[in-house]
Amino acid sequence: MIKDITLTGVKYELNATTKNYVERKIGSLVKYLPRHARKSASADVKIKQVDNPGGNQYEVAVIITVPD
Repeated sequence: MIKDITLTGVKYELNATTKNYVERKIGSLVKYLPRHARKSASADVKIKQVDNPGGNQYEVAVIITVPD
């Protein structure tokens, strides 16, 4: 599991449910990382609330930093 996850809400109030969901989903991506990079991988997650009528309500950007 990726231990270092930074969550940021842009025009969005983060609550405990959202934090747990993001940590579970992003943390499960560790299976796609090389073994040597699993301990030092970090993720930066930005959640933005947008006002699209009939479209998506949220945009999420995830940047995973892996050494080498």
